[in-house]
Amino acid sequence: MKRNFLTLFLLISTLSVSAQVTRQIRKEFDLKETDATGIIVLGKKGMLTYGSVKEQGVPPQLEINRFDTDMELKGTVTTSEWMNRVSAFRMAVDFDTTKVYFYQQGKAKDVLITIYDIATGVVSSYEHKLEYAFYTSNMTVLNGTLVLSGTSSKKASFVTLDPISGAQNMTMMPGVNRKRILESFVRDDSGKSVTVLYRDGTNMKISTLFLTIMDQNGNLSLPIELDRDERYSIIDGTISWLNDKEFILSGTYGTKNSSYASGMYVSKWSNFQQQFITYHSFADFEKFFDYLPAKQQARVEKKAARKKNQGKENYVKSLVTIHPAVSLEKGYAVVGEVFHATYRTEYYTTYVNGKPVIQTRQVFDGYQYTHAVVMGIDQNGSLMYDHCFPMWLNEKPYVPRRNLRITLENAEMEMVLCTGSTIVATTVNGPEIDTREVGSIGTTEVEGDAKVTTYGSGSQYWYDNYYVIYFFQRIKNKGNEAVEKRRNVFVINKVEYTK
Repeated sequence: MKRNFLTLFLLISTLSVSAQVTRQIRKEFDLKETDATGIIVLGKKGMLTYGSVKEQGVPPQLEINRFDTDMELKGTVTTSEWMNRVSAFRMAVDFDTTKVYFYQQGKAKDVLITIYDIATGVVSSYEHKLEYAFYTSNMTVLNGTLVLSGTSSKKASFVTLDPISGAQNMTMMPGVNRKRILESFVRDDSGKSVTVLYRDGTNMKISTLFLTIMDQNGNLSLPIELDRDERYSIIDGTISWLNDKEFILSGTYGTKNSSYASGMYVSKWSNFQQQFITYHSFADFEKFFDYLPAKQQARVEKKAARKKNQGKENYVKSLVTIHPAVSLEKGYAVVGEVFHATYRTEYYTTYVNGKPVIQTRQVFDGYQYTHAVVMGIDQNGSLMYDHCFPMWLNEKPYVPRRNLRITLENAEMEMVLCTGSTIVATTVNGPEIDTREVGSIGTTEVEGDAKVTTYGSGSQYWYDNYYVIYFFQRIKNKGNEAVEKRRNVFVINKVEYTK
């Protein structure tokens, strides 16, 4: 099979001597030949890319490429096992980082599971048929068993599936309402169970959150109801385990009749008993309104002052993506990314009595992320400090996502953001905060590249001080005979970031 990997080894010459970002490697993948743009980082074991192979006259195939930490290609596996009609495709790495599981589900309960052994590069595939009408939305692996979350007959449920034997079991999410919503589905730090956070019912006024633990056989512990203030509705939640008996549950809350976030809550649990829950309003954060347009900022600040003078609570309405709480020496920190929906105007023509009439409509144009909030709380849930800092992305994703990469060193928490080819770092050490642009990796380094369009950027922490930054590019180059005049490529950069 033809391959065209263009690899460039270089240091960034455009950065100053004090720069903290160095691109070590850039790799291009020709999108005319492969859709292997999924990335799985394996720490010091390297990296995988995966996706379907594009080859005319041949049915779709799954391609898996293995790279070492120098991004040298160590092996490629192409399997013929790829369903023509895939209703769900999921991927998960086992707890010990020894195997990767690829799960394909067809429309007639058929499933195809491909297992990739990281050490040997050997692939094995197994075909099974689900015993239930089930659509898969999330997947993780417990002791070699696939744990799937999804819906069956429009009801939230789970399926545990042995990938080799096909043995399976379905568990319905407990509750009394017709509809239940899965909020969080996280494998715990032992790799032996999954912590499930779900809402029983869709009515924000009366529904509440429950927490349960599920093992690899689909057995659920007794659901525990989250105690809450009756003035508020818990919107979402994430879990951070402190040890095998304690965890922090954090997320956003709103008013009783709203699914928009008014603030963040933090709840500590020990032996599945809630120790406390505290609520912290965005309206009380010092710089929360600073990143709004000037007129809107003046309006909401005036409203907040009026409500405060009246002795009333001011409810901010925001959309927020929450990160799991970070454990600090004197307490915990919770990070949220604030965004809002954007729309564009489209023009179209209709005919009335045979005459063309131009009309307009509003079309969703993605989510614009504007800023992030950091909340530091003590061991009892009381607010110690709050920070806000800008995180304006150069693209607007159509699905909410976490964009910040958070690392912790001693008491210092650092949040790294990749927006396009620019890297921005924000450091928080208690009440102190510092946001700075630490460098840019540039768009391309190929001689003659005249017009470069970059889109779909993302980043992942890899190992030690290294990150992976990736994006798609459309490139025009008329003067360099070593490359095509027009390239449509997927680019992976290995970047070293040092403080």
